[in-house]
Amino acid sequence: MDKYFLEDVQEQIINNESLNFIAYAVIPLHVIGINAIIRYLNDNGYKLRGYIYIITHHTTGKHISENDFSIGNNLIKIYDGIIEFKNIRGIADKILTRLPFYNHYNCSKRRLFFAVPSPNYAINAITAKCNCVPHFIQYDDGYDSYVKRIKSLYEYKVMYTKNNSLVERVYSAIKSVAEGCSLELFIRRLKKNKLLTDFRMFSDNSIEVNPLSIKYYMDSFKNSYTGEFEEIRIFERCILFNTQCLMENNITDGKVDLEIYKEVVAIAKSIGCEVVVKPHPREHNVEKYINMGCKVYAGKYTQESILASLRCCPSCIVSIHSSTLINAKGLFNIPVISLGRILLQRDISDLLRRQISDYIKQYSDIVLFPESIEELTQIIKVIVLNNSMSQ
Repeated sequence: MDKYFLEDVQEQIINNESLNFIAYAVIPLHVIGINAIIRYLNDNGYKLRGYIYIITHHTTGKHISENDFSIGNNLIKIYDGIIEFKNIRGIADKILTRLPFYNHYNCSKRRLFFAVPSPNYAINAITAKCNCVPHFIQYDDGYDSYVKRIKSLYEYKVMYTKNNSLVERVYSAIKSVAEGCSLELFIRRLKKNKLLTDFRMFSDNSIEVNPLSIKYYMDSFKNSYTGEFEEIRIFERCILFNTQCLMENNITDGKVDLEIYKEVVAIAKSIGCEVVVKPHPREHNVEKYINMGCKVYAGKYTQESILASLRCCPSCIVSIHSSTLINAKGLFNIPVISLGRILLQRDISDLLRRQISDYIKQYSDIVLFPESIEELTQIIKVIVLNNSMSQ
């Protein structure tokens, strides 16, 4: 498998004066966003020439391939390999590009579109070296797209630090505040120069859809499902369970979440409902869900692509603090339930406790948060009853 670095991207920009588009993707939702952005730019008269880089996730591996894209443009080349977005700049350069007065955004320069989950210092720096202006188009990255930047940076650092001592936590907090403030200044510069397009699906802290992007996202979801309809009929009127890759991200040991998953399956069976589990695309072991005695869909398509292709939706969707709940409610108006409050009463890690608490604060008016298994059972019964009466 080939390996690419920022030096390669910089060289491609320098050697190809007609290049005007670069994107990178890690997960299926990124593919959907990039497909949507390409259609949006095409509709606005841009003839795109450039590259899409497929990136292997640093903890859970590779999750997408070249065949997942539907760009319809042979002028865009897809690199399917390993890419490392390491900073190639010196310390002085790193400091300079973070200063609020630093500006290389001359409108007369050649403009490059970068489709990314968030604006990137390293990409900004290489465009300066190439005498280009970067125009970032931010696609949806799930829940991380709507978390405050400083908090997101801190949680990321803690999540992937093996030994979270007090000293490491304090250091991570200080570094996160510094990086978050610096990133905020950087983003303000981009907005001031009209070089950042928000192409996420929703606005911050709500399920109000983004009028600029939503049509392109919905079209991308519908067009991305090319499988047989019979394969996804199991989703209709079921209780859909979205599990999360908590163990893979070192947030749980895999036992506490599996236990509550089993309880939900037991509730559904007790009231005669079908449960379908759709594992997180980065989960490694899906066999454990098959052993719970329910149907498991481990296909390659995003849940939103499936929901957009159904004749009738699931009765409700259950998860912990997944972005799929927000997407399902905002895009398809499906009742969504979080197990967060129930888990807060159990023995869970501090990191998961903080994540759930933040999720509740952010989406308490959108997602249902039962506080006990009994309340969860009653909510599911009412939803299923209402669904059966509307048939």
